[in-house]
Amino acid sequence: MYAHNPALLKTADARIRELFEGRQTITPATKQRGISLIELIIFIVIISIALTGILLVMNQVT
Repeated sequence: MYAHNPALLKTADARIRELFEGRQTITPATKQRGISLIELIIFIVIISIALTGILLVMNQVT
């Protein structure tokens, strides 16, 4: 499709152009995106413990 219409490739996104032109950018292996499952579970546990503590204190005060 791009071979028939090179003007279409000029208006394409940079990632698409890289695919069709054969160039690939090398991303560093140390770049990390997002969070892992372990980090998510630990976050949920910490929030649950904090919320339980707050609710217990509120229950005793009232």
